[in-house]
Amino acid sequence: MVAKNDWRRMGQEEYLMDAKLQYVDRYTPCSETWEHEHCAFCNRKISTYEGDLHSGYCTTDNKQSHWLCPACFDDFKEEFQWNVTKIPFEIFGKIMERDVVKKPSCIEVCFSVDGYPEYGSCWLGKMPDRETGLAVYWYGLVEDGSQAYDFASFDDFASAPVFQGKSLKDIWCFITLWLLDGCSPGEMLAYYLKGKKLF
Repeated sequence: MVAKNDWRRMGQEEYLMDAKLQYVDRYTPCSETWEHEHCAFCNRKISTYEGDLHSGYCTTDNKQSHWLCPACFDDFKEEFQWNVTKIPFEIFGKIMERDVVKKPSCIEVCFSVDGYPEYGSCWLGKMPDRETGLAVYWYGLVEDGSQAYDFASFDDFASAPVFQGKSLKDIWCFITLWLLDGCSPGEMLAYYLKGKKLF
C-alpha cells in the first residue's frame, strides 16, 4: 500500500474512488488546442509528443476527465478499487492470442453490451478442444444456452454476426468487461500483455 504521506496524494479519493476506467493504448488529442492530459496523481504528461507518456487510463465518462499514468494506476489500484471496463479491440485481440493448447488453460471473459438488456451477462473465451486438440473460440450470450457459438479462428469469432446481426468488432465500443479469468480486467492486463509489443 502507498504511504499515507505520499507526495502524490491530493484528495483524489473524492472523485476517483471506485471509478470505472478504460485503458488507452495510444493517446489521441481531443482537439487542436487540447493536445495532452496529466496523470491525476504524479502529473506526468500524456500526449503524442516524444518524451511524454503515450498510454494510460482514463475515466469512462464522455469527457475522459481524469487520467492516470500506468505507474500510478499500479500503485493505487487496490486502494481505490478501480475497475477497468473498457479496452481497445486491438488489446483484446492480444489477450486472445494466448496459446491455450501449448499450456493447457482457458480464457474466460464476462461482459455486457451497453444498451442491450438481453446481453446483460454474457461470456466469451478460448479453450482447447479435447477431441481435436485445437483452440476453440466461443460465446455464451444468454443463460438458456440458445445463443452459444464455437469458432475455429479468432477472425471468424470476431466477425461472426451473433449479436442480432452484428459482430463483436461492430459493437466493441458498447462492450463493458466485468471479469477476465475471474479477476478485474485491470488486474489481468499486465499479465496478458507482459512482453508483448502492442503496436
